[in-house]
Amino acid sequence: MHFLEPFNDEQRLFLTALPYRVGLWVSQCDHTGGDDAKALELQALDAIVTGFAEDSCKSEFVEGLMYRTVEQRDEWPSWHQGLGDIPGDCRRAIEMLSPFYTRKDISSFKLTVLEIAETVARAYREGGDDSQGGARFSWAELMARLFKRHEPGRYDDDPSISADERTALNAILNALRPDHVEGQTPPDYAAEDAA
Repeated sequence: MHFLEPFNDEQRLFLTALPYRVGLWVSQCDHTGGDDAKALELQALDAIVTGFAEDSCKSEFVEGLMYRTVEQRDEWPSWHQGLGDIPGDCRRAIEMLSPFYTRKDISSFKLTVLEIAETVARAYREGGDDSQGGARFSWAELMARLFKRHEPGRYDDDPSISADERTALNAILNALRPDHVEGQTPPDYAAEDAA
């Protein structure tokens, strides 16, 4: 576990659990869709976390962290408790990591967290009408996203993402921005928040 060497056990657990807890937080932010939505979002979360543990395109640090997250799968049910301020936890994680890791590692961590959040948000179309049958995120698309990089934060027109999920994603995105100022929304994301 050399990649988390600078941290004590509590900090290691915090960092290991955060990617999974981000996905949980996004899932819990929208109560429409009921049990079907929750089940599908948890399946998507499991799949993307597991996929990222095997993704050699990520930095070595992130690959190791995600491997540790999967290795602690038995602990995942306890990580559902007390999600609290996940955007604040994202900021705290970046502050913890910054003195010890390269800019590439930090960027890879941010992208991974955001991709997990977006995948969970896209897993179930809560606002889907009967003709779409609550259109679900396809597993083929999930696998393609694991290995094809995309520009994060481009979800304002995505019909699979509800207004509550969009608000949650913007909160995470803003927390991961290097110019984040507590209580202020960066100008280029203000329009998405108003949507």
